[in-house]
Amino acid sequence: MNKINILIPDGDDDRTIKVIQSPGISGLTRNFVLTNRGNEAHYSRFSTPFSISRGADQDEINALLKRVLGKYAIDVILPVAEKGIAHIHQNDWLKQWKTALVPDAEAMARVGNKWELHNTLQSLGLDT
Repeated sequence: MNKINILIPDGDDDRTIKVIQSPGISGLTRNFVLTNRGNEAHYSRFSTPFSISRGADQDEINALLKRVLGKYAIDVILPVAEKGIAHIHQNDWLKQWKTALVPDAEAMARVGNKWELHNTLQSLGLDT
């Protein structure tokens, strides 16, 4: 059986290690992770890391993404956190690849702001 190639664009998030371990243990995936050298995901046996500097700007991230996507047959892009989701929304060229289900930009903005989240929950009749 062929392995599924997963690209995680925001590997510097603390949740990345759990995300790569879950499918990695199954042996059914190969995880390609953009991360900095100080992150534990960089050293995981379940990942193929690609180093990105801390605080890299959009151009640096996009250059590395293009290099990885051009070299490997990536089946799905799986952002781990808000940073990765936002990066996909801000870069339309990434939409030619399959991405994991991600919330739309408006929903992300609404729940990422406490006051907006409060107002949204109130409008739905939910206690806050």
